[in-house]
Amino acid sequence: MRELLVRHVRAHAPVVDTMWAKVPERSRWARCHVWMPRPMVGATIAGMSVLVLGSGVAFAAEHALPGELLYPMKVHLNEEVRAAFSVGPRARAAWNTRRAERRLEEFESLLAAGRLDDRTPEELADRFTAHARAATAVMGQMESQGAGATVEELRSDLEGSLRAHDDILARLEPRARERVRGVRGHVQSLLTDTTNARVVGEAQVRESKEGPAPGTAERRVARAATAIARVEQVIARAEGRAHGDTVRAARARVVRAQEDLRAARAVLGTGAAADAMLRADAAFRVAREAQALLRVDGTLQLRTRLPESTANGDAHPPDVQLESSDDARIPTPGSSVRADDRSGDSPAGSPPALRDVPARGVFDVQLVPEHAEQKRRDVPRRSGRERRLLVPDQHRGEIRE
Repeated sequence: MRELLVRHVRAHAPVVDTMWAKVPERSRWARCHVWMPRPMVGATIAGMSVLVLGSGVAFAAEHALPGELLYPMKVHLNEEVRAAFSVGPRARAAWNTRRAERRLEEFESLLAAGRLDDRTPEELADRFTAHARAATAVMGQMESQGAGATVEELRSDLEGSLRAHDDILARLEPRARERVRGVRGHVQSLLTDTTNARVVGEAQVRESKEGPAPGTAERRVARAATAIARVEQVIARAEGRAHGDTVRAARARVVRAQEDLRAARAVLGTGAAADAMLRADAAFRVAREAQALLRVDGTLQLRTRLPESTANGDAHPPDVQLESSDDARIPTPGSSVRADDRSGDSPAGSPPALRDVPARGVFDVQLVPEHAEQKRRDVPRRSGRERRLLVPDQHRGEIRE
């Protein structure tokens, strides 16, 4: 009986499924590829390609400006997706504030680059106003629900950003007064509304008989100190990279914030918690304004350079002349030279002589008269090419990286 069973099993060995029989022992994806219908395989590959390529295009679109090919994707896809993922009133208010800032940054970048047309300023101003009003509406709802501390912080960010952009627009206004004036009017209108809302809130705090909750003033003082320390670090990193006027303006605001913070600590020691809290809030607000100013400047530096203020009032000093060993002209995007003394080597009435200066880093703006005599000196190689820097003797100074 046993032998009959063995012969039967050998004669009727199990047959491997024809679908898997054609597939060698490889990866699981190969097995899935067999049973997956051919149209589904194509759709899966296409979907993965769109995901990979689309993420790269979406990232590139983040730097697009109005009039460029990817700008609609930036506004109608990227920003809407981020808005959908902004969960909670605080996130929605912060993102609407950021969208308003982005419209101002786009306007400033186009204006600084000389690419602004007649229609774009009005469109950007309208979008800026819509985003900013949406942010303030959410803040109003939060305030009615008792989230006053969070609203105060959000309003401080908004007010600081608006003041920073107003500063930048004031410096760009000579390039296109009418266009800047219209956009700046929108900024100043919203800035007035935001400031008035803050003043009303401060008046309510002062008139309140209960005063702030225990520990609130101490937390606000600590928050202001942290904000000041943070912006000081940002200024230290921006030294030599950011626009000179921007760094000076940021430092002036830090000095004001430090004064407000010292006053807040002094008042807190006397037991006046409400006054101490308001002074600490002022220090925090000015520190955030300084940080916003540096952020706006950094965004513009990625695309173009702002006009540098000079001692004689020249907004656009002549560019430095950089040459390679084959006498090809090299553009100069980078740092600057400070003219702080005058040499007496050149006789009166003659063009100033040129002095050899060691060159390092990336260069931005130098004062080189077109009629000046030029003498050359080799400087360290950069990217396999020798470069020579021409600097007039009357503008001795230092070159910063």
